[in-house]
Amino acid sequence: MLGHRYVGVDVAGDAADVRADVHALPFTNGSFDHVITNAVLEHVTDPVGAVREVGRVLRPGGVFTGSVAFLEPSHLHSRFHLAPDGVVHTLEAGGFHVEALWPQAGWLVYDSLAEMAGPISRPTRWALRAVGRFERLVRARRLHPRDMRTGRWLLRRTPEELRAELLTVAGQIDFVAVRRG
Repeated sequence: MLGHRYVGVDVAGDAADVRADVHALPFTNGSFDHVITNAVLEHVTDPVGAVREVGRVLRPGGVFTGSVAFLEPSHLHSRFHLAPDGVVHTLEAGGFHVEALWPQAGWLVYDSLAEMAGPISRPTRWALRAVGRFERLVRARRLHPRDMRTGRWLLRRTPEELRAELLTVAGQIDFVAVRRG
């Protein structure tokens, strides 16, 4: 279909096409045009090493897309929950240029705490969902007292401002990066 070939890799489980550790992928250099990971980097022992290995199997100019935990609760032996600057540092240290970084839609810290397994009571989960809805509602407008002095009180934030602010309360961060030559 569309001339693409898919190869699923996982360290364990029977559903993957290939069982391998992301720190030592069993593929030749430059084998792939695109690598996708979803909530993987927080579970590895060396995120920068894993990203370097992804870079090794990508052709120069190849695309690496994925997501990584930030303010999600600890889960399934997660080790590294990267802040936005940590995501950029990890990708750049691994040989990539970051093209885009954004908060995963509908997955702020409140959503992740309310939905993921953990020792949170049902009433607290309900309250967290309500806080998340309220946060999305008010975050889109300028509500800081400084905005009153500048005459921007209650005006809509630009998409760039909103994205930057939501990155500070994101449960997961999504990214697109390109392997440097």
